[in-house]
Amino acid sequence: MPYMGREPTSTATKLEDADQDTKIQVEESSDEDTIRFDTGGTERMTVASGGAVDVVGALTAGTVTSDAGVAGTTGIFSSDVTGLTLNATGDTSAGDNAAIGYTSAEGLILTGQGSTDDITIKNDADTTVVNVATGSSDVEISAGNLLFGTGSKGVYLGVTSATAANLLDDYEEGTHTASVTCTSSGSYGLGSNSVLQYTKVGRKVNLSGRLGVTSESSPSGGLQVSIPFTAASLSANADIAIGHLNVAGHAGTIVGAYCRVDAGVSVLTLEKLSDAGINEGIDQDDVDTTFELFINITYVAA
Repeated sequence: MPYMGREPTSTATKLEDADQDTKIQVEESSDEDTIRFDTGGTERMTVASGGAVDVVGALTAGTVTSDAGVAGTTGIFSSDVTGLTLNATGDTSAGDNAAIGYTSAEGLILTGQGSTDDITIKNDADTTVVNVATGSSDVEISAGNLLFGTGSKGVYLGVTSATAANLLDDYEEGTHTASVTCTSSGSYGLGSNSVLQYTKVGRKVNLSGRLGVTSESSPSGGLQVSIPFTAASLSANADIAIGHLNVAGHAGTIVGAYCRVDAGVSVLTLEKLSDAGINEGIDQDDVDTTFELFINITYVAA
């Protein structure tokens, strides 16, 4: 190669500055040739003829760019590593402090170990959102709640595959402003006690509360109370539900009062046992103009 600089003091070919502490030196040996880079009297990097690159010490305050990629066994960086993508090609190991891995069976793998948590996921406010405690297999939601991005999604409980009967896809708590009507015609007016509370878990609905009737409007027929969700229609009368009912303020004798929900309806009917022991509806003749209903029933929604 062309000679530049002062006459080298060794057989190696050099390109160096005046005080000889910054240089590029080609070193020949019996087993391999290398190019050595020194700055300020310190060796910084060597490039072997086989293609291996050895960086001596740390790379600081700069950027390393390689279009062809960098192959190595260990890389130590004292600041952020930034790139478009990071493609892991190997599995992680037990005892890894913080490792990202990949296998064809498991896909992306996150492995870590800490004194409190092995894996911690935080939001932009540096608040822990999801974590796995040290040595644990439980996933903990430390802040916030689980929220599905679209409706009609749920969790399969007690199974390891998507089984329709094990899908919990609804939970709701609320109140239902009830109406009291009759099977033939007319209705009743409610005062301040006009709301029933409900809890819906999956399709199972529990409805309870106290209704206070303060007026009537030409009632005729059996009394019925609106419900928040239409009842299911199941086989073999499995959709029929019977609940507790107490009527306070009635004209006659009401024996064995209960409330009932039948298939495909959106009301519960109020019934009693007659003197002959036959189920029959509670109608306008059984109650006063003002009366109260205490209701508790669980039924299956459609």
